[in-house]
Order: sequence, then structure tokens, then C-alpha cells
Amino acid sequence: MENILLITPLYPIPSPDNNATDVCHSFAKEWVKCGYNVLVIHLQGVYCFAWHLLIRMFGKQIANMVGGGNFYPRPIKQTEHYVMDGVPVYRVPVYNLIPHGRFPERSVQKFTAEVLDILRQNDFTPHVITGHMLPYEFIPRINKSFGAVTCLVEHGIPKKIKKRYPDYESLINSYTLFGFRSKDLMRRYQEEICKVPRPFICYSGIPNYFLENLPDISIEYAAKNFIFVGEFIQRKYPSTLIPALCEAIPDKDFSLVFVGEGPERENIEKTALDYGVRDKVRFSGKLPRKQIMELYDRADCMIMVSKNEAFGLVYLEAMARACITVASRGEGMDGVIVDGVNGFLCNAGDASELASVIRRVRMMSPEQTEKMCIAAYDTALELTDRNAARRYAKILTNDE
Repeated sequence: MENILLITPLYPIPSPDNNATDVCHSFAKEWVKCGYNVLVIHLQGVYCFAWHLLIRMFGKQIANMVGGGNFYPRPIKQTEHYVMDGVPVYRVPVYNLIPHGRFPERSVQKFTAEVLDILRQNDFTPHVITGHMLPYEFIPRINKSFGAVTCLVEHGIPKKIKKRYPDYESLINSYTLFGFRSKDLMRRYQEEICKVPRPFICYSGIPNYFLENLPDISIEYAAKNFIFVGEFIQRKYPSTLIPALCEAIPDKDFSLVFVGEGPERENIEKTALDYGVRDKVRFSGKLPRKQIMELYDRADCMIMVSKNEAFGLVYLEAMARACITVASRGEGMDGVIVDGVNGFLCNAGDASELASVIRRVRMMSPEQTEKMCIAAYDTALELTDRNAARRYAKILTNDE
């Protein structure tokens, strides 16, 4: 069976400090269940003292300005090891002067040596090395000792890549294959950066329990119960839902639940007051996924029209629960959601267009609603954790 080495800065930690998503972990734990030998290297950036102090003091505000991110106030000084859902993980500190800057050569060398030592200790010879949101130079350095299949999965368009890497094209082409979190991202990357070897789409999946005990989808009234699920940050435009709903539903006969937390909450509350609908808006806080599932079941429509969204599991989760779903056009769900077929698309942050979309949702007949919900469920069924992880592994191992 293939040995898969996954390297990424985007990995959860068994600590209350955790603020990373389960995207990469969902792949790793399913690979283990499928019989692959998996080892994860969690590259943990360590920066100057002033940066970590700023995170401790203004972490939420910084995340809001840069559009989110997994920033940790406590820098680690040495490698930490833990096992999560059967996946062995090594959290390795790597020094850099500033976040998102190119790592110094000394840090790259030290990290490479540390990873090779971990692999020797575990008698682990990788057949595949794959990375997510990883600087380009790390995997080729490590792979000099193995000659493995190499892959890098992009979650966005990297900034200043041509300036940071004068040899960026040869570096990109040193990989066996390149993954992207959405069709639009793959298109944009190859138009703006360069063509890549063996491009593929790397979708995530949702747990099977989201697809069980489907709620009643026969809706005989205009949708009036809406929900937003995500971080309250500027690029997700949470407050935009309020003017859009007020324009689409002039009598203001609606309810709106915000699930999550973040620095934009104050702006959401102010907007609700300005539009005279504060009594229509409820905040549930940050909830476990199974509790969010119950809220989807009570809602008619889930809306999040964010920008720079590589992919969005919350959309799939809503689709699996027969909740009409509205996502952003030209972002991560464009291509998964087909407008008017299994959901709706809208320009990111566009309150006026969103109002039009909400009117479309409310004008659907019960038969149209049921047809869309079934199509959405079928889409989610194809993208479970296991299905997504198996597809990804088959592409990595060339076993299609």
C-alpha cells in the first residue's frame, strides 16, 4: 500500500488554541481508513516576538483585515507530536521574519533536515508527497532523497510569486501534478501564472451523517427562514444579507440566523438596527457541525456570498440538508453549484443582486423547490469525506 506524506500549515491541533479547518485532516483520516500509510507534517510558522504579541492582542482584527487565517498567539519552540483519528502528526516550527514572506534559506534547510529525520525515525519512505498552502520550495527539497510523486494543491492565487521565485516556472514544473480547490481557481492560475503539470480539482467532502434522515423538502410557502454560516469577517459580507432581505421582502416577514463569530458582528448588529430588523436577527455563536445541521433543517435558505472563497463545506452541508443554497459566482463553489439547478449564484457582496436572487428563491413553486433540493442532495452525495479523499488518493497514486 502507498505511503502518503502530507505537508501543510493548515492542520488542526488538539488544543483550545486551534483555529484551523479540518480540510486536510479530513483527507488524511479517510486515507488511513482506506488502508494507506499516512504521515502528516504540520509546518507551523514562527515569527518575531512582536507579531505573536500582536496576534495575542488583535488577532480577530488582523484576521478580519487579511480575510481570515490560522494565526497562533503561542509560538512553538520544538517539534510536537500527536495522533488524531489514527493519523500521526508532527508539528514542526519554521522561523520566518514575517507571515506570507518567503522563508529564509536557513529555515528551509532546517525544516528539510527535521522532516527527513522524522521519516527515518518512523521508517517511512514516501511514495507520494503532497502539500496544501505550502511554499513551493519545500517539497522538491525533501523529495531529493526519495524520487516520490509530488503534488501541490493551491487554495488561492499566490501573491508576488514571480517576484519571490525568479525560477517559478521550473519550480512549478518540478512537481508531478498540481491541484486546485476549484475550477475557477485552476483557470485563473493557468491564465495569470503559468500552465501546470497534470492539473486537477481537489474538492473536499462532508461527513456521511449530513446525508442521513433527510428532512421534509415539500415547502408550500415562500422562503422566509434564512441562515448564514461562517466567520464574521469582511470578505464574507455577512451584513450584506440584511439590506438584501429587506429589499426582497418589503414587509420584513423573515428571520435570519448567523452561525459563527468574528469582528464583523458589531457591523451586522448596527446594520440590523439601521434597517429596523434587529428583532429578526439572531446570533447562535460558534456551534459543532451536528448542531448546525439542525439549524439547516429549520432554515429555508443558506446564504454566503463571500469573495476569495477557495471552497466551502458549509454550502455542501446545507445542500445535503435540503436547504436552498446561495453562493458566490466565480468563486470556489461555482461549478459545484449550477445556478438555478441545484442552488443559486450571486456576485460576491452585491446586495442588490442578492435581493433578486432571494426573490427568485421565494417565487419557486413547491415542485421547483423539491427538484432543486433533490439535485443539491445528489451533488452533496458525490462529495462525502470518503468519496473526496478516495478520488484525491487515486489521482495521487495514478490509480484511476
